[in-house]
Amino acid sequence: MVGFPSFEVIMARIELSTGMASNVSTNMLRTGITSAGPNTNATGMPLFAAGTSGANSYGRVIIMAGEMPTDTSVLTSPSFRLADQLVTFDAKSAGITMTSARNVTTFSFNYVNATKAGQATWFWWQSLNGGSTTLFHSIIGSIGLLGSNADLEVNDTNVIVGNPYRITNMRITWPTTLDW
Repeated sequence: MVGFPSFEVIMARIELSTGMASNVSTNMLRTGITSAGPNTNATGMPLFAAGTSGANSYGRVIIMAGEMPTDTSVLTSPSFRLADQLVTFDAKSAGITMTSARNVTTFSFNYVNATKAGQATWFWWQSLNGGSTTLFHSIIGSIGLLGSNADLEVNDTNVIVGNPYRITNMRITWPTTLDW
């Protein structure tokens, strides 16, 4: 019996070119992530759009009180923990400005008034469709004071009902390498 050489290929890192990295932020935020489950057709749904991908699709960021979930699997409905939703920055009504350069996306919202009072502890970024009844994608992150190394750092975590709040210069840096 003749033996054949065997080769083990180990690829520990993939690096995106500048052009591909530039498209990551635009595609993730405006064009969408493709989602598909068993026996379903894939649907492109943006993480953050203001009606740019279908008449009812859009994104929003909600400032939340209480304990942040350990992962997004429990976030099955936009109405999850309504009592903890303090401020909602809706891309359709609050207004959003987005700029992208290579793999960094920066966005800002206009002022919106807080609907509830409480201690801001985490944020929930929602991608919605169907008039805000269907949750497609979520991103969660911590909120803390400046210098706290939280995902979103703010001057004051105490939210007062009726007071105006805004998000300015929030940056998301998308990875340009994939390691495993």
